[in-house]
Amino acid sequence: GIYGEATLEEAKSLAEEGVEFMPIPRFPDERN
Repeated sequence: GIYGEATLEEAKSLAEEGVEFMPIPRFPDERN
């Protein structure tokens, strides 16, 4: 699956290049 803040277009262009990616999801700065 695709996680993070990639847009659908970014995901499709990466998928077309055969790139599998799983960026770290961004969370609000609750720990700071």
